[in-house]
Amino acid sequence: MQAKINNLFNDRKFQKNSFKKNIQSLKQDIFRMGSLVEESCTLTHRALFYREIAISYQIPFLDKKIDFLYRKIEFNCLSLITLESPNAQNSRFIGAYMQIVRDLERIGDYAQEISEIARLLASLYSPNELLCMLEIKQMFHQTQLMLSKSLEALANLDAEVGLQVKQLDSIVDDLDREVYSTLASQRNVKGKVEPLLLLGLVIRNIERMADHATNIGKRVGYIVNGYRHCKGKINDLKQDTFRMAALVKNSFHLSHEALFYQNLASAEKITPIERKIDEFYRQIQSDCVFLMTLQAPDGKDSRLIGAYMQLVRDLERIGDYAQDLSEIAYKLSRYPAHPSMSCMSQIEEMFNHTQIMLAKSLVALADLDAEVGQRVKQLDLTVNRLYQQVYTTLASQQDVKGVIEPLLLLAFVIRHIERMADHATNIGQRVAFIVVSDS
Repeated sequence: MQAKINNLFNDRKFQKNSFKKNIQSLKQDIFRMGSLVEESCTLTHRALFYREIAISYQIPFLDKKIDFLYRKIEFNCLSLITLESPNAQNSRFIGAYMQIVRDLERIGDYAQEISEIARLLASLYSPNELLCMLEIKQMFHQTQLMLSKSLEALANLDAEVGLQVKQLDSIVDDLDREVYSTLASQRNVKGKVEPLLLLGLVIRNIERMADHATNIGKRVGYIVNGYRHCKGKINDLKQDTFRMAALVKNSFHLSHEALFYQNLASAEKITPIERKIDEFYRQIQSDCVFLMTLQAPDGKDSRLIGAYMQLVRDLERIGDYAQDLSEIAYKLSRYPAHPSMSCMSQIEEMFNHTQIMLAKSLVALADLDAEVGQRVKQLDLTVNRLYQQVYTTLASQQDVKGVIEPLLLLAFVIRHIERMADHATNIGQRVAFIVVSDS
């Protein structure tokens, strides 16, 4: 695989082709990737709802192909922007493609996670022990339909069809709330609560997949209808990125106050901060495409701009998870004395490590220090270990009295924190990419 990746980054044939042929090749790779993601979703559907566990083992191999295409497409997009002089429409194509493949890659990751949960559910629990499977199946079907429609909109450059995906997303959101309410309201559960926690994670992953399908539909509108004006300088780009990062760190801190100190006033401050984070994200993405297209940056600046396009997406996702945690804090405040709250000290340790990871990744970015960027990965191992410990504690609960919602909410909390740590790790690795490529 590594040899293939090395060959990918020396794809002289792609670079020597005409611009038109390179764009066509890019489109073909994106639709190959989309087809693989759809296949992964189909196999996951069969594993989860029809207990065809043998086919779930095919999904990791599909995911490797998806990840390979993701890296290839991302690299080729940067090559086109750097080496060619695309016009406005082609710039929109390329900029949108870089984001679309990120959405496709995330959908593939979520499908793989659901397939792993499907194996656990099938091996440990009979179908009659699992609640809401009909509604969850409907959620999954709607999400598959959303993915199909978003790819159709992309193939036909049909902004109207792209916007229709958002309407389907409201159906998934309604089902998500309905299923969550049913799972969370279970009382005096006999035996293990793990199947309820696993189903909670399934619906959370499906809801995320639907969000990414919605993003793809929106990006088609971006290609067709255009985008905002660029500020025009790399220094402005850096400053905006660190302004965005400061907002994300603030949101992170406020969600910590809300979650571990029941400071719900802090939680209320996060939504307006999140809106500002989203505004910065959209502006920085547009600025990156314009800078690549109009400023003819040298190799080092091209790597900086390309890395910024990706790392602001990581910052935006961390902000989203912080907002989710603040919303969970409201619900958890109803259960201050629940036995499951004994895990909060370990969860706070997870959270603190993740905050350190974010801070270190931003120091690495500010100083362009690859060594500090790589250290973030080491801290991620600690977060993963704590995640496994807390999940095992929650999943092994038996004969739980009262509602199980607190356990379900804490399962969401640790999954969100683990995701935030992954995104902080990504930022550190992108710094290493900038520095090592330039050495």
